[in-house]
Amino acid sequence: MQRFLQAYLPGIDAAQCIDHRVCMYTMTPDEHFIVGAVPGESGLFVGAGLSGHGFKLVPALAEALTALVCDEPAPLPIELFSPARWAPA
Repeated sequence: MQRFLQAYLPGIDAAQCIDHRVCMYTMTPDEHFIVGAVPGESGLFVGAGLSGHGFKLVPALAEALTALVCDEPAPLPIELFSPARWAPA
């Protein structure tokens, strides 16, 4: 980390870096989010696989998940993101 800081951020004191964390980049094989009810698990909902671009869509996805949890229709079409697409046929 200190070599990175020295190379790319030369204006900071790299010796002051005492800790760092890895940001996991998650993405599904089809590169779409997973948003919805988990098949076979009553009352379990998931929002995952947002990768690097999900932060822009979190408000809309949260609204959709909230509706699903409250047993209301999602305010936008989210079928494409259903966890059921990974369930065995």
